[in-house]
Amino acid sequence: MVATVLDDLYDTHGMLDELRTITEGVRRWDLSLTDDLPENIKIAFRFFFNTANELAVEVVKKQGRDMTALLKNSWQRYVESYLQEAEWIATRHVPTFNEYIKNGLASSGMCIVSLFPLLLLGQLLPNNILEQIYSPSKIQELSELTVRLIDDLSDFEDEKEHGEIASSIECYMKENPDSSVENALNHIKGILHLSLEELNWEFIKQDSVPLCCKKFTFNIARGLQFLFKYGDGISISDKEVKDQIFKLLVDQVPIEE
Repeated sequence: MVATVLDDLYDTHGMLDELRTITEGVRRWDLSLTDDLPENIKIAFRFFFNTANELAVEVVKKQGRDMTALLKNSWQRYVESYLQEAEWIATRHVPTFNEYIKNGLASSGMCIVSLFPLLLLGQLLPNNILEQIYSPSKIQELSELTVRLIDDLSDFEDEKEHGEIASSIECYMKENPDSSVENALNHIKGILHLSLEELNWEFIKQDSVPLCCKKFTFNIARGLQFLFKYGDGISISDKEVKDQIFKLLVDQVPIEE
């Protein structure tokens, strides 16, 4: 929920100067920096700030150690990637493909969405284990890449209409001007296919990471892949996604006697 609020704030509701102030507030972890911003912005930032602090307290309870630096750095990486995207849009700048992907790994949200559940599963994760399942681990990077590309493929045309010119497809076409949209989409699908294969391998390989943690990281990437299967199933969830969720979690399975 926090990630969605921040996404909407940086995507739609915040002016560029306001977003820079918010980002600086996260860097300094200082709520007062937003005092002069519009009330709706302050409410959203306060919600983020208070919730993030509450989650940090829960992490200390579960992990038995102060992990404030890691948590704050993850939030900072996340909002800085959103600010970068907002600046690209404001200046009509299309980054290189590699620039976009590097930033897009963070803006996928997986650096936040996967971190807190991992730390709150009830499994103690010392640094040597955490580094195998979270940043800079290969499985985390692949989950970020997978979600970013799935997101881009699902709503490329819709975001282009709303002025979000920076996407993996658009950046690829800029660097390859002879490429058609279809070729660009096929290229991104090829990268996605390879990343999913690697993600599968990272999941099944032998290491010292608790299986419940590997399952969570793997399954959240699979879950988001499902949500984007029919388009943006997060923003528009009243069609195929709703039907599938009802079939999985609500409707009874008919049993023939």
